[in-house]
Amino acid sequence: MSIQSRYAVAVHSDDMSPRMFKGESVIFDKDEVPRANADVVIALSAGGYLIRKLVSMNEESLQVYTYTPDTTAIMPRNAVAGVYPIVQRCFCSLAELLDQLGLPEVRNG
Repeated sequence: MSIQSRYAVAVHSDDMSPRMFKGESVIFDKDEVPRANADVVIALSAGGYLIRKLVSMNEESLQVYTYTPDTTAIMPRNAVAGVYPIVQRCFCSLAELLDQLGLPEVRNG
């Protein structure tokens, strides 16, 4: 793990509330391996990202969970560019976090 493999993104929806809320920020690590039942950032092949709880993952698909609404979904692996574990949740805006830590921003879209 190195600081160079860590990135920050904004939570841009309430899909994960009450675990995470819109307007907060999370830090994820591109070098760490995601594991079942961990909160993850999912980079989409078409661009953008989602924040979800990873239920399971195999070569063909990901099973992910959202809290609001209470839903489990299957995502095909070809729709996913990467799955990265969240290593820290921050109760501040993305701009404040980037300013404090000097981390690069990953933009949605």
